[in-house]
Amino acid sequence: MNDTRIKLAMIGCGLISAAHGIAARRSTYPISFTCCSSRSVESARSFAAEYGCDKFYVNHRELLDAEDIDGLVIATPPEVHAQIIQDCLAAGVKYILCEKPLTLTAAEAKTIAAAAQINEAIVLEGFMYRYHPQISRLLQMLKDGCLGQVDQLYCAVNMLDNSELSGDKLPSNWRRAAGSGGGVMHDFLCYPVDAANLCAGAEPCRAFARTFVSPQYGTIFRIFGLIEYQNGVLASVIASRMADFSQPLNVSCTHGSISLPAAFNPIGDTVIQVQRSHGLIATTTENVQIKVDPAVSERLLDLPVFTSQLEHFVQIIGSTAKPAITLHESIRNAAVRDALLESANSGSWECVEKIRPADQGFMGD
Repeated sequence: MNDTRIKLAMIGCGLISAAHGIAARRSTYPISFTCCSSRSVESARSFAAEYGCDKFYVNHRELLDAEDIDGLVIATPPEVHAQIIQDCLAAGVKYILCEKPLTLTAAEAKTIAAAAQINEAIVLEGFMYRYHPQISRLLQMLKDGCLGQVDQLYCAVNMLDNSELSGDKLPSNWRRAAGSGGGVMHDFLCYPVDAANLCAGAEPCRAFARTFVSPQYGTIFRIFGLIEYQNGVLASVIASRMADFSQPLNVSCTHGSISLPAAFNPIGDTVIQVQRSHGLIATTTENVQIKVDPAVSERLLDLPVFTSQLEHFVQIIGSTAKPAITLHESIRNAAVRDALLESANSGSWECVEKIRPADQGFMGD
């Protein structure tokens, strides 16, 4: 990169926005958040003061009208992602990094893809776990075929919410709001769905799910799903607020298996476990060490993957990289979540909407 500062805007100044602010501050790239907006004036003022913004706004449309920026990060509740992205594209923003999930539905994601194509813009979904070296190593193992063909996957995100046990309601926020993208479906399950789609090696064709609704908040707080792929691979995906913290990703192949004990929020160095059988039930296990920069802390906001993700976004702005996550993948992820929700309501397997070629013809693919 040259010495010219990359001027970014932040829309949404809640908890996760700080991860991007910290990432910009730690990066060796010339990145600056020069402005921000939030529905809460206190949140906007606080983010601006902490991360050096020249101005802050309480309406993102005012920011879009007033500011000249190179790119924009969206860290709002997911129910408003689609509308904000549309507003940004209409205002001429060419580079958008939006926190996961990009949208709540595949229909919204396809609308964004069409608008991005018309406006010659790039929209990148923010799955920060993808930028950890353990994921690239896992994908290389699968590509090399050293363990044979993928047969099945198991992936989960569990994090206990003690209020579900105690019966004491916590303060309201989008994660606890029914009908606004709250619950585990879009906050947690989007990770296993993306990982399964990434590793399966084929397009998803149908899905089945069982969900449980929180008596506390009226949101889905447990979901157990199956995704079937066109090549016969079956993925089990789980998210729960009634189980202790765990984030495993296991890929079982014809000649061995690969396990990531901490797939999505790994702290510091990690280990990929590769297991092979050499008898009827006898197995050998190899631990592949993945070295990363020393962890600053155990806080989510401090994870180095946020810096890697933001630097990748800056490379896209500078035309030195193509999006690591395409809108094709974002549409597919949303289509799988749609099918899982439909199945939970119907009690039957539901088809995953096929992505037509016309839905894939946007920048970034």
